[in-house]
Amino acid sequence: MVGQRLEEDSKALVEQLTKQDPSKNKVVLAIVGIGGIGKTTFAQKVFNDGKIKARFRTTIWVCVSQEFSETDLLGNII
Repeated sequence: MVGQRLEEDSKALVEQLTKQDPSKNKVVLAIVGIGGIGKTTFAQKVFNDGKIKARFRTTIWVCVSQEFSETDLLGNII
């Protein structure tokens, strides 16, 4: 999904996220894999896309490490 196809795959995900009606069901996506394959780069590319910024009134970037506290994570989001 990532690597050489970063541009193509990020555009496809942006299209999927922006074509849905925001008043309907929400979509939760997870990007998983071993370290160093480009998960963060891929997520940043999608997050920073102009279509995402135009479609969603509020966006939040949250980094979740392997060891985290739900309370701290929620506090960071708020």
